[in-house]
Order: sequence, then structure tokens, then C-alpha cells
Amino acid sequence: MTRRGLGYNGAVTEMIRSAGLCVSESDWPLLSKYERLWSRPLAENEDFLSITVWRCTSDHTRYVALNHYANPAAALRIEAEATESGLLADLMGSWQEPVDLRFIRIEAREGLVPDEVEIKHLASFSTRVADTGRGDELSNELSYIFEEMKLTDGFLGFMQGRLESVPEEITGVVFWRTREAFQRSLPSSARYECELFERVI
Repeated sequence: MTRRGLGYNGAVTEMIRSAGLCVSESDWPLLSKYERLWSRPLAENEDFLSITVWRCTSDHTRYVALNHYANPAAALRIEAEATESGLLADLMGSWQEPVDLRFIRIEAREGLVPDEVEIKHLASFSTRVADTGRGDELSNELSYIFEEMKLTDGFLGFMQGRLESVPEEITGVVFWRTREAFQRSLPSSARYECELFERVI
């Protein structure tokens, strides 16, 4: 679900709120409920850009829901309003397992953003944690890796950012047209863990 597709701000000031979800096959309707409950805040807030949901390709009970905001202030305001209205309590009470919420301040991105990626196309998620005070060094290293990935046929875009509460934790999300494109991008020796998800909503 999206408010708009193209035309985001040129400067990268955006924020992603990710929610890690554990959903059994019988609980699939909860994902539609998630989208439905967020539809009103999305429609009412210009800075709430999109809602997308992604399923882990190696474990079909694991999902990541991404709320994409134009800036951190909007993200925190809209999420706070959702808490005060009881929307988040309703959602959290629906899941059997705890929901892993993360606010990621986007520092760099190129190509497609989450809602522009087609259903069944893919996103690889990776998170690395730097030693205290070395977040910039790690961020620069990951930026170099993403620049290399752009040369891979089937690359659609990337977003890179830091966890709002832990600046040394860097998250990268890369969008792919096919699983084969993702596989071609992997180095011969694994330097970090990377998980692949398919867009389902």
C-alpha cells in the first residue's frame, strides 16, 4: 500500500520502521489486518509514504513489515499517534510471538524504494554492528559494497541506514528482480549474514 510512488525528496532524510513478525499459515489474515489498520494513517499523513510486507524465502513463518516515512519526525509522530489511538496495541495483541520493532534512519539510497518493488520481487536484509565510535567507518564500507552490487544484472535499488537507538548498527536493504540476481551478488566468502525476503503485500 502506498501514498505515492515517484517523487520522494532529493535529500535522504527518510526513515523506515521495520516490524519483524512470526506468522503461521493459519494467521495469514493478520497480515491483511496489519495493512488495513495502517491504511487510515497512511491516507491522512503526507509524510507516511508506504506500507509493504515481505516474507522470508527460507522460513515462511517469518515476515518483515516496512513502514516508510519521509523523515524521522513524521515517523515518530505517526507511530506515537498509533500508540495513543490503540492501533498498535490492537496489532501487537494479534501476534503469538513478540514483534521486533526497529527505527532505521536512512542515510543513502538509490533506485527503487519499497513500494516501487513489484510483488514477488525480492529484498535482501543485512545488519552489521560496528565497534563503539566506528559506525562511520562501517557505513562507508557498506556503501562501497552496495556500489559494487549496482553492477549486478537484476539489481533494483538499495537503502542503507542506522538504527535510531544504536548508531553503530548499520542496516542495508537491497532490492532484486530475481533470486539468481541476489545469488550472483554474494561474495565467494561470506563477510556478513544476509537474508532474502519476497514482497507479498
